[in-house]
Amino acid sequence: MKSVTIKTQAALETVSSIVLLPPSISRRGTSVVSRRVSLASLAATIYDVAGLDWSPLTSRYDAYPRSLTPLFMPLPPRVAHVVLPAQAPQDHTAVDREREETMRALGYLQ
Repeated sequence: MKSVTIKTQAALETVSSIVLLPPSISRRGTSVVSRRVSLASLAATIYDVAGLDWSPLTSRYDAYPRSLTPLFMPLPPRVAHVVLPAQAPQDHTAVDREREETMRALGYLQ
């Protein structure tokens, strides 16, 4: 099995992560990634290892995290695509009203 150690910065703590891949996937030996990464990249990394094309997520969400896969293995071929449902319009009227009532009750609004 291949072992990859990734240090992530969560809040003010450094967290080491170990990724174990089966020999059929890994093409490199054990490696240590020393650059700062985020746990938010975990989903994108799993999508890449599974061969999912998750590019629709980056087109809908500008700040979607990057995959860590290129740091420890070549990208596998894409075998499936992520399909996002159509965005439904959202009515925030009730939430806005509740927030305003709370702010009035606390004395922030008159």
